Amino acid sequence: MKTVSPSVVYLGPRLKLDLEHQRLWRNGLPVTLRPKAWQALAYLVRRPGDLVGIDTMLDALWPDQAVSAKTLANLISELRNALGGDQGPAQLLETVHRSGYRLLPQVGAGTAPAADAVSLPIARAADGSTMKPDPGTPPLAADGLVGRRAERLRLEQRLAQARDGQRQVVLVTGDPGMGKTALLDSFIVQVGRTPTVACRGACLEQRSEREPFGPVLALLADLCRGPLASETSAALRRCAPTWLAQMPWLVQADELPGLRHSLVGMGIGRMLREFGALLQALSSHTRLVLVLEDLHWADAATVELLLQLATDRAPARLMLVASWQPALAALNSHPVAELSHRLAPQGLADVLALKPLDDGDVAQWIAARFGDEALAAPLLPWLRQQAMGIPLYLAAAMDHLQDSGALARQAGRWQLQALPGADVLAEPLRALITAAFARLDDGTRHLLEAASVVGMQVSVQLLAAALQQDDLTVERQCNALAQHGQFLRALAPEHWPDGSSGGRYAFGHDIYRRALYDSLAPSQRQSLHRRVALRLEAGYAGHVTQVAGQLAGAYAGAAMPDATARVLEMTAHLSIQRFAYRDTLGALQACLQQLAQMPDSSQRRASEVRVQLMLGNIALHQQGLAGALVMPAFERAGALAQQDGLVREQVRAQLGATVTLVGRFMPEPARLLAHRTVALAESAQPTLVAAAHHYAGMAEAIAGNLVAAQQHHERCLSLEPDPLVPLYLHLHSGARLHLGRALYFRGQNDEALAQTEAAVLSARAHSTPADLVVKLLWAGDTCRLLEHRARAECLLHEALDMAETHDQPAPRAMARTSLAYLAPPAQRDAALIERLAVDWCHPGNHHATLLTGMALAETHLAQGRPGAAQVAWARSRAVVPPGALHDAELHCLSAEILLAAGSPAAQAVALLGEGAAIALRQGAQAHAQRCTEALRRLAL
Repeated sequence: MKTVSPSVVYLGPRLKLDLEHQRLWRNGLPVTLRPKAWQALAYLVRRPGDLVGIDTMLDALWPDQAVSAKTLANLISELRNALGGDQGPAQLLETVHRSGYRLLPQVGAGTAPAADAVSLPIARAADGSTMKPDPGTPPLAADGLVGRRAERLRLEQRLAQARDGQRQVVLVTGDPGMGKTALLDSFIVQVGRTPTVACRGACLEQRSEREPFGPVLALLADLCRGPLASETSAALRRCAPTWLAQMPWLVQADELPGLRHSLVGMGIGRMLREFGALLQALSSHTRLVLVLEDLHWADAATVELLLQLATDRAPARLMLVASWQPALAALNSHPVAELSHRLAPQGLADVLALKPLDDGDVAQWIAARFGDEALAAPLLPWLRQQAMGIPLYLAAAMDHLQDSGALARQAGRWQLQALPGADVLAEPLRALITAAFARLDDGTRHLLEAASVVGMQVSVQLLAAALQQDDLTVERQCNALAQHGQFLRALAPEHWPDGSSGGRYAFGHDIYRRALYDSLAPSQRQSLHRRVALRLEAGYAGHVTQVAGQLAGAYAGAAMPDATARVLEMTAHLSIQRFAYRDTLGALQACLQQLAQMPDSSQRRASEVRVQLMLGNIALHQQGLAGALVMPAFERAGALAQQDGLVREQVRAQLGATVTLVGRFMPEPARLLAHRTVALAESAQPTLVAAAHHYAGMAEAIAGNLVAAQQHHERCLSLEPDPLVPLYLHLHSGARLHLGRALYFRGQNDEALAQTEAAVLSARAHSTPADLVVKLLWAGDTCRLLEHRARAECLLHEALDMAETHDQPAPRAMARTSLAYLAPPAQRDAALIERLAVDWCHPGNHHATLLTGMALAETHLAQGRPGAAQVAWARSRAVVPPGALHDAELHCLSAEILLAAGSPAAQAVALLGEGAAIALRQGAQAHAQRCTEALRRLAL
């Protein structure tokens, strides 16, 4: 016997014992031990060569129970069988008659991995810890995993295809206890024998909003600590800056603000693409296997990322394996439920749906565990009824039979004494778990109940706080449970920002944790959650965003709505940094639900104002102008701010509502609100006056009041914007752009071009990339109106390239559409413009509807289709109120369509005259000139 680390022991040439993770490997295969057998083996291993007396072992293994020496003898026999039975190392477990037992070192046995073993491929255990394969083990036998040979073979085939550069995605599904984790355990062992880097992570159940990309970032952090650490860091800088920004410890402190500023307003699509590029780069060094478990608890952004990786057709030495419970996903309407339906029919994923074991598999499992094929026959009918072929139920049922004495070893063979009746185990696993809990002492049960509140993964610091005990005492108790294989297993320890360190443990299965949690009284749960939340926040002081999702769940469980709302707001900010805007909306709406539970007060209202403002802006970005959340959020924020005299917040809410009304092409409501906002800002919030005038200028412009619009934009340019308002749109360059458009409509083309070019220069110097894209689009469109087509084309192509790079769907659609109708009407592709308009003209985006409708009407008219031109014209007419900007232009276009359709000239003359009058009232010389020229042509 040789120990190569504090936790890894080689018992023989083909036997390895991992004490930390409670695993026994025989010939490279995991060997299942029931908790008491594991406890006995661990006890003897820690006393190699010593004769351990029968009474000593009885006291150690059953400290509070009266158990006979015969029971211990049966346990030792079971242990010998697990170590290899008659085929195992001779005299490894020696029985000294009537005295005790001794674990003997083996001569020439169990040589540890050679010194060069550190260069062997790395595999990951279920807890994410590193395991190095035994270099002396033979290849995994085909029947290494009972009942799952076909699934294992398919996994190995996919692994081989990934080696050849064929990207592989495998989805492992099954009900609770069906053996998904056991299958992945076995597969990870196989992966470890190949030149592959593997990472494994799990999605943890959250009682509140989930952290976007949480499990993926954990995998990425694992890569940054593993054998590809330097390659990962370099690849993040080179091709995945959006992910680098989420890992600030890899960036110099003075670099981080600039990095984050450069990414403001990006779309989640860029983050998805960059992760794909990152994996592409890393898989050029070695084959990658990424295993992600329990996707039914994953955040929406993680599911979207998996979908992106699965549909990417680029070659990569990459294998993705994900598991989840379909029933639970469907129950919660989780987006992962659609993953297999979308991928499998296209051949983009291999779905392994685990089914219950049949009688043959169960018989093989019994024979492997007990070394007696004859034992299966009397057990099968009972197990068929109680366990239903579910592996977890099978193991629990057999443990129950052994612990109760119904199955015991006599005369060297296992003997079945009696079987419980069907009524005893009507609900198999629940009854078995309840029985197991009943046998626990009070201290152990209280510890496990508190652990169930902490979660599937349990930190000693949190568990000690919940129990109000010191960390060392709790860690010793957890170690004892883990060593005995009772409910908990040990994970790698962790270090907290407050300097504390402690062990980390995980429940063997969520069914155990949930049964414990459900057994607690509501008041007891709340008390435990409160202690956990307070300790977690204290331990991560200054770094709370790292655990925001977990902390929000703990506060929610403690029924502390004020603290829950505060942390959910942090979660929303974190989601924005990760461009997961759908998750941001979810966090903000959950935050508002928590605020609604609090007593009314000025502090609560101030919090709601802040959250509603963020909700309105994010909903505007995510849902568009017609989003159901947009105007209610701004209106509610404005009303609450006015009630409490929060002038700054009231102005900001009214600015948000104004720009929404402008985008919806509602000139009168926009003008009225803009005027009130300007007055309010000038009287009580002078730093926001510049923004108020800019938005008022836009409102006046769409109303056709071009002189007033010009005055507002010029007033904006004369003022400094408030540096404390985190505007995503650079105010002065925006004001110059809109001033340029107003000047164009007024017929001052040279000044319009000068202001447009100055705006582009200013935007290049001060705007974020996302803002610059929008500025380039507006500038390109203005140059088109000014008939500077070459300049327009240059600006629009630049905008399109940036929109593609930064994943901005709406600007991308606008750029493509603008480029399509940049050509003269007779040369445009009307069908192409129609297709592109579908991506741009979302409900509520009346500006897009207006421009595409007019462009298509001009196109159809120039190409001899007056009927189609009339239909397209009607789109624009529907969104432009009488007297608003473009009303005169629409009069002119309607007259031209009527003439082309053969209507009387008098109708066209009347329309043109009315349009010219409207344009002159507005000061829109460009529109008046178009109407006048049409009248002149008609007269000729």
